[in-house]
Amino acid sequence: ELRKAVSILLTNILNQLRFHPLFSPYLKTSTENPPQHYLHQCETIVRLAFRKPVRVLIADEIGLGKTITAAAIAKYLENIGRVKRTLIVVPRVLVLQWHKELMRMGIPTSKIKHLERENIEFYTTQGFPEGYYIISMDLLKREERISKIVDVGWDLIIVDEVHKLGYKTKRFWKIGKMLIEANPSRNAIF
Repeated sequence: ELRKAVSILLTNILNQLRFHPLFSPYLKTSTENPPQHYLHQCETIVRLAFRKPVRVLIADEIGLGKTITAAAIAKYLENIGRVKRTLIVVPRVLVLQWHKELMRMGIPTSKIKHLERENIEFYTTQGFPEGYYIISMDLLKREERISKIVDVGWDLIIVDEVHKLGYKTKRFWKIGKMLIEANPSRNAIF
């Protein structure tokens, strides 16, 4: 009972703190359908705030907010000036979900870009301006595409459903090795 009461108290305090001027700039979210930040998500951000680089695996049961946690970490790092360009690698079926969750986190649509085979060349010529770039794993693993993505100065790479990379797959050798392992100082969230 004591543990439950403390948890409820801390959750209430954190809900009030997210509007506090010292805390809200980092997790300010959309006013329409904002996400509910749970205690474990706020604890994760606090624990990672001083790590350089941030390299973390977020694992939990379905529906407990792993996507929101990763987006909140990305937004926090952006707001304190440590991240300008984020690459989000996801299975194709999650591209639109990530777009919606980033918007719920208060990230303007103008900063969210979907990388498709038709526009990779355009963003390459533009130098990949600051923002959040969402790309599907299968699109990225192709040689002609990963070569354009690998040398971009990504400040943060988020890989959702990282277990789908698999150790003996092309996804692992292309995405895992070239984007993550080759740059040990790069922030990475799995």
